[in-house]
Amino acid sequence: MWRLGSSHGLTLAPNIVNFARTGDQNKIESSCPAKSFFDMHVTYAYLCLILGASTVLGSSCDGGTINSQSDADAMSSCSIISGDITVIDYDGTSLNISGPANITGNFNVTDAPDLTELYATDLETISGELSIGGTLANLATLDLGSMFSVGSLDWENLPNLTNPSLPASGINSSDSIRLVNTGIHGISWVNMDTTDNVYIADNPLLVNDISLQFSSFTGSVEVSGNGNEKQRPGFGMTHATSGGSIKLSNVSSVQLGNMNHLSGDLELAGSTNGVVRMPNLERVDGSLSIQDNPDTHQLFFNLLRYVVGNITITGNDNLNNYSIMALEEIGGDATFDGAYGLLRLPSVTYIGGTLSVNGTSEGLTCEQIKSRSYAECANEYTCQIGVKSAGTTSLSTASATHSVSVPSDLYVTSTSPAGSTSSSSSSPSSSSSKDMPTGEKVGLGVGIGVGVPVIFGAALFFVLTRRKRTNNDNDSRLIPEAGGNERYEAPANEVGGMNELAVEGSNNGIGFKNKAPVELPVSEEYK
Repeated sequence: MWRLGSSHGLTLAPNIVNFARTGDQNKIESSCPAKSFFDMHVTYAYLCLILGASTVLGSSCDGGTINSQSDADAMSSCSIISGDITVIDYDGTSLNISGPANITGNFNVTDAPDLTELYATDLETISGELSIGGTLANLATLDLGSMFSVGSLDWENLPNLTNPSLPASGINSSDSIRLVNTGIHGISWVNMDTTDNVYIADNPLLVNDISLQFSSFTGSVEVSGNGNEKQRPGFGMTHATSGGSIKLSNVSSVQLGNMNHLSGDLELAGSTNGVVRMPNLERVDGSLSIQDNPDTHQLFFNLLRYVVGNITITGNDNLNNYSIMALEEIGGDATFDGAYGLLRLPSVTYIGGTLSVNGTSEGLTCEQIKSRSYAECANEYTCQIGVKSAGTTSLSTASATHSVSVPSDLYVTSTSPAGSTSSSSSSPSSSSSKDMPTGEKVGLGVGIGVGVPVIFGAALFFVLTRRKRTNNDNDSRLIPEAGGNERYEAPANEVGGMNELAVEGSNNGIGFKNKAPVELPVSEEYK
């Protein structure tokens, strides 16, 4: 039989089976009890179960707290950490967590004021959050060279972390990214196809362009306060066709050329970009705000038809060219200021709130604006502008109230481009869930790895046990007789191995129900 070693795993010790011919029959002489050949196979099936499960689960360990390097070393034999790892009250300057490849919970590094180097080069996936922050101002080296998937990433207050080491392919799966007050120069390692939320703010050394490769996102993307007064990063998300909310502040350029539909808000403030161009945007289910962009002089929303919330275009002192000619319906207020000689909204048929016009104009008065079709489509109209004429400026004011009907196509489920259906509605916060959280994907992978060998071993056990029972049944039908011969006695329900064909009361030799056992001649094998 195979036997288990007491301390070093498995010792495979097969029994020696001797085959010898004695007299007129074959005998099997073995050091094992009778039928050990089948017992051995049944035991082997058990071993398949044990080995199959231990191969996957044998290196799984519970999570815990790391206060010293020795705590981390104790995890070196664990490939899977079931639970959280928390680094806290760590007073060393370097920490190396080698061994674990998967963490099913969170990985938190929060309190290590002297830590300058953190290595976790074997770590590939984190089902929960990777949170690094707190008292870690001295952390300058972060090596996560194998990590490609994380439930969410939150780094904050890491001013000396300039260039984290991540795989060349980047992080390709994460539900959210949050980077606040770090020393990073760029985020080329953010490489997901889709995500929920991105928040990148107040990173003073982040001057390289922020280019996100998403095709879609369900929550919000917010980028603000990065770089410095002399150099700001540009922002691009050129593959995305739909998303939740976009809020950009202090960026040098905006590239959203394929964006067609936003289920939330679109906000742009403090941009140094001269031209803001979103040529394919058709619908904003939240509000549209373009405010305080002193260097922006051209604004292009060529296909924009619906803004379900408010639209605000103010504080853009050098804006001299609007292109929102396709805009039809505004669910809330519409507020404009600036030089209004170029303000044209020829397609607007509905403004659900108040149309407010403030600023200056070259000869265009509030009464003249009042008579335009878009002003007559607003529930309320207010105007106060300084009219420049012959070197002087005079104040022009006007107001009006109208009764307008809500259009049926403003607050409806929209259709995303390329024929795909979007479930976004007028709510700025509406978003759809991802098919499967990252943690569930990792759990599914582990489950499959465990399940396959267990199912295989169970099936093998069943087959071998059934085979053993069948052979035992056959053995029980061999009845020893004098002279070393054996007689085979068939059960009452079979003849020659065939199933019973019972015909009640039959005497024609077909029915054998309630008949005496039939003796068959012993085959040559047993003579």
